[in-house]
Amino acid sequence: MAAVRRLEAQGVPSKQAEAITAAITEVLNDSLENVSQALVSKGEMQKVRPF
Repeated sequence: MAAVRRLEAQGVPSKQAEAITAAITEVLNDSLENVSQALVSKGEMQKVRPF
């Protein structure tokens, strides 16, 4: 993964780079899931408020 290689290039040991990248990926995935659950599709919106 590119993020791991970038961290390693900055002197972060491989295991730590992998752990940091995994943690960041998990946070991003959780955030994206929360955002997608908060969004309403156009069809759902039209059911509530027809245009």
